[in-house]
Amino acid sequence: MVRSRRVALPFLLSLSLVLAATGCFEDDPVKVKEKDPIDWPDLTDRDDVAKTIVLCYENPTDNEAMTRFEGLLHSQYFFAFDPEDVNPGDPVLLTRAEDIIVTQWLFENHTELYLSIYPADGGAWDQLAELYGEPCDGCWSGRREYMISYQQTDESIRLMSTPGSAAVTIIVAPDESDSNKWVLRALFDEYNN
Repeated sequence: MVRSRRVALPFLLSLSLVLAATGCFEDDPVKVKEKDPIDWPDLTDRDDVAKTIVLCYENPTDNEAMTRFEGLLHSQYFFAFDPEDVNPGDPVLLTRAEDIIVTQWLFENHTELYLSIYPADGGAWDQLAELYGEPCDGCWSGRREYMISYQQTDESIRLMSTPGSAAVTIIVAPDESDSNKWVLRALFDEYNN
């Protein structure tokens, strides 16, 4: 079954959250040729946040990917769905803990996983003084388009976004433990009509 991006991301994240508790597939015992080490960004530039997210999705089986993803999320991080993509009664926000569970499940239960965020480098950033009426010290906001594709391990679900239809507002803030580095404070998903 192929679904459009309009329902893909909320459906994928909701499904993943539900299925994450059902268990994990065991690692494939087949040895894979060693890859070159990943050149992880040092997070000293705001654009490093989007680059790190993409690298995590490009390398979901790398032991460090999930650690990097978790370390990228501010302690008050949340993911906000486009309200038009959410069924009545379903949550509009994913907490930090929920997004970690969903992402780990995606990394462990895919045969295809692709994410691109563009422009990943050099997009515009606007200073953001507050978030939902609360001060957001040192926060910056940038809107980026993205493409995502996912195939579940058992091949029962295939989801992909339509080019040009998906965008996300990325909110970055200084890392709470190192103010010279940036972390992800929030993501706001949106659908382009």
